[in-house]
Amino acid sequence: MKATDAFDNETEFHEVFGAMQEDSDVLLTAGELAGDAESVSETVYEPGDCGRAAAGHFVRRMVDNTA
Repeated sequence: MKATDAFDNETEFHEVFGAMQEDSDVLLTAGELAGDAESVSETVYEPGDCGRAAAGHFVRRMVDNTA
């Protein structure tokens, strides 16, 4: 499944995503976003989240391959 599947066509996806990015840029300039950790989806990743997720995926692959 691709991100564009939720839209009628790829052009519509790019228009909506572009508008969201512009809104995000305005908020970032105004100092209202959490910073680089916050994205257009308004998800804020705390320090270490990506590392913990990567470790969890590694462990899952190891368990799946040894079973």
